Amino acid sequence: SGWVVFNLKDVTQGLFLARMESWFPMESNKRTEGWTAINGKRTRHRHLKAPPPPKPADYRVEVAVNGVITKSLNETEFNDLCVEPGYNLIICTLWDDEERAVKNEKEDVELAFRMAGGGRKAIMGITH
Repeated sequence: SGWVVFNLKDVTQGLFLARMESWFPMESNKRTEGWTAINGKRTRHRHLKAPPPPKPADYRVEVAVNGVITKSLNETEFNDLCVEPGYNLIICTLWDDEERAVKNEKEDVELAFRMAGGGRKAIMGITH
C-alpha cells in the first residue's frame, strides 16, 4: 500500500492519534425523536458480522515522521497501541513524542503511515 501523508502546521505537543466515528452531535438522530423506551419498544435481533480473519504473517503498519520511519509494527504490536473505548470506536496512538511536548515549540511536521505486506488481503478503514 502507499503512504497516507499529512502535512501538519504548528505542531507543539507531538501526539497523534487516529480516531473513528465519534463526531455525531447529541440528539441529532431524528428517527428516535419521541422514543421513551429502548428501540422505541420494538424488538429486533442484531445480526453481527463474523470477526475479521487474522492478518497475513507479513502484515505491518508503518509510521513515519518527517520522512523517517519511526515504527514498523506487526498486527499484535499495532493492536497494543490501540484502545476501544466504545463499540466501533478504536483510537490508536501513531506518534507520542514527550520531548516535543516539553519543548512546546511550534514546528511543521509530516506524519505518514501505511500498511505493508499482506497484498490486497489486509484492509484498514481510517476516518480521521
